[in-house]
Formats: sequence, structure tokens, C-alpha cells
Amino acid sequence: ATLYNGYTDTVDKMLRRLRYDLFYLEHRSWLFDFKILVKTFLNIAFGKKF
Repeated sequence: ATLYNGYTDTVDKMLRRLRYDLFYLEHRSWLFDFKILVKTFLNIAFGKKF
């Protein structure tokens, strides 16, 4: 959730992060984790936000 939303400072941002976390828990898999790793690498390497 941090990759997409950064740090939270409001209740709305906290709820958005919670939704991402719950989505992850419901859809977790090796492929999903791999996608997260690739997006994280691209974010670090190129400074892009997805």
C-alpha cells in the first residue's frame, strides 16, 4: 500500500491503505507478489509511481 499511497496522515488515506491491504490478503499468490516486486523495483530504479 505504501508504494501506491505513500504515508498516511488522514483517515481517508488510512482507509484507502486498509482497502489495499485487504485486497492483498484476499488475492495473495506468488504471481501477485512477483508483480509487486517488479513494480517496487521500477519505482526505485526510475522514480515512477504506478
